[in-house]
Amino acid sequence: MCGGFAIFSSINDIIKYYNILNCEFNFNPNYNASPGQNILSIKSGISNILCKMNWGIESSNKKRKITNIRSETVAKNFNHLISQKRCIIPANGFYEWKNRKPYYIKSKKNEFLNLGGVFTEWNDGTGKIFYKTAILTTCSQKRLYEIHNRKPVVINYNDINLWLDSQKNINPNTLVDKFPEENLEFYRVSAQVNKYWNNFPGLNEKLTDIYETPDLF
Repeated sequence: MCGGFAIFSSINDIIKYYNILNCEFNFNPNYNASPGQNILSIKSGISNILCKMNWGIESSNKKRKITNIRSETVAKNFNHLISQKRCIIPANGFYEWKNRKPYYIKSKKNEFLNLGGVFTEWNDGTGKIFYKTAILTTCSQKRLYEIHNRKPVVINYNDINLWLDSQKNINPNTLVDKFPEENLEFYRVSAQVNKYWNNFPGLNEKLTDIYETPDLF
C-alpha cells in the first residue's frame, strides 16, 4: 500500500525533470503527504500539466475515500479511469510500516519516484476544475516484502509519457515491474511521521537511536 510519501524538491527541479511548461500555483515542500491532502500530480495535455489533486477518490457509495487501488484489478473496477485518467505523483520517497514502525523508501541515487495513479475531475459550474487521485499499488518483492507486502507502483522515467498518454489504452501491469527494487533503499524513521500534522525537514531522516525519542508532538 502507500499510506504516505514525501516531496520536497524545489519546484524548478520538478518542472525540469517532468518537462512542465509552467506552474501557476505556490508549492510548499511536503515531508508527510497523507490521504485527504492536496498533493502534486502530473497529467497529460498539450504538454505535461502540473496540478493539485486531493488524495482520495470517492467510492461508488460515497461512504469512504479510496486512496490506493490494486494495479492487478484496476482495469476491472476502474476501467474508465485507467484507460483515460492516468497521472504521475512525484515523490522523493514513500513511507511503509512494519509493526507500526515507519520506514522511508527512496531511490539510491536520490532520483524522483514516479508513482502511478488515476484521477477523477469535475467542474464546479464556474469553470474551475477540481481533481481527486488514488495511487496504484502492486506486490512487493525481495527485501521490501519484509516491511510490507504491497508497495506503490513506480513508473520508469522512460515510460512516463506512455503512462500519461490518454490516447493509448495500456495494461498497467506491463509497466509495473520495470522499476527494479534494487534501485531502492529503506531505513527506519521517527514515529513522528505517524501523525499527519507533523510535517518538517528531517522527518524522513534515518533513525539512528534504537531507543527512539518518545513522540511528544
